[in-house]
Amino acid sequence: MNLKDLIKIANKGYSDDLIIEYFEDPVRPSEDGLAEFIVNELTDTFDPESPDEMQLHEAVRVMEMACVDIEGVINSLYLRWCTSHLPPISGDWTDEEDPDETD
Repeated sequence: MNLKDLIKIANKGYSDDLIIEYFEDPVRPSEDGLAEFIVNELTDTFDPESPDEMQLHEAVRVMEMACVDIEGVINSLYLRWCTSHLPPISGDWTDEEDPDETD
């Protein structure tokens, strides 16, 4: 398997053809930072001496690592969003008040 074959496989799982487009013309400004990231990761970890099975294993490994990092970012942003000082849904108590507190 060559690098372009690996990129074509990855491109099949993407929502548009921006992975292959970026791979074929990397000097053109990318319309999609994620597609650019995927191409860069697959290119950086590609070893032309490795058999196809190992190439696919390594590609899956680096994409899974990226997923873990992205999930961490999502979780961090979600936690901040959930704990930010947005008005409560009920709208009738403040940060100083406990809605479960009875008088």
